[in-house]
Amino acid sequence: MSGSNNPDVQVIVNAINEAVGANGTTINWSAPIQFRQGIDSEMNALVADMDAGKVGALLIYGVNPAYDYFDGEKFRSALKKVKTTVSFNEPPG
Repeated sequence: MSGSNNPDVQVIVNAINEAVGANGTTINWSAPIQFRQGIDSEMNALVADMDAGKVGALLIYGVNPAYDYFDGEKFRSALKKVKTTVSFNEPPG
C-alpha cells in the first residue's frame, strides 16, 4: 500500500508488489479495502489554511497527521496556529 493519491507513487508500489509476488497472494484485487481514503489536495489546503490562521478549530479522529502527513513538521507548525484542537484518538500504550 502506498497511502498516497499520487499515481506515480501508486505505480511504483504496484511494481514492487508484482516483483515480490504479492499480487494474488497478499494482495487480493477482487476485495479492496478502502478505509483510509483521502484527497491529498484537500489535506494540503487544510494545512495551508491552518498556517494562514484561517482554521479556528480542528477535530482529529483516527489519524495522526503529525506522523502520517508527508510533511509532518509543516502540519505541527500550522497546528500551533489553530486556536482549538481536539483529538479523539486513544493515547498510546
